[in-house]
Parts: sequence; C-alpha cells; structure tokens
Amino acid sequence: MTKGVDKQIEPKETRGADKLTLNNDALKAIKAKNEAMMKALNTRIEEVEEEFVMCRTVMIKGC
Repeated sequence: MTKGVDKQIEPKETRGADKLTLNNDALKAIKAKNEAMMKALNTRIEEVEEEFVMCRTVMIKGC
C-alpha cells in the first residue's frame, strides 16, 4: 500500500466502536421518536374516549 493510504485506514477496533456508537445513537433516536408517538397516540385515545362518552350520553338521553 502507499504511504498516504495507510494513514487513512483506521484500526479495526476503532471502526467497530464507531459503528456501535452510531448504531446506539440511531436506536436512541428511534426510541425517542417512538415514545413521542406513543404519547401523542395516548392523548388522542383519551380524547376519542371522552367524545365516545359524550355521544353515548346524548344517544341515551335522545331515546
């Protein structure tokens, strides 16, 4: 190999650690996104349940 190319190649240990760090960061980002989505969905479920109770009450009183 040429002299310049040898300096650019990282040791295997470093490349593996960097890859694991990137994978870990990606998983953390996915987890945070999932948690935010679950929070939003739970909020919407609560809203729909409240609407359902109101609709049911109106239907019972209307009959």
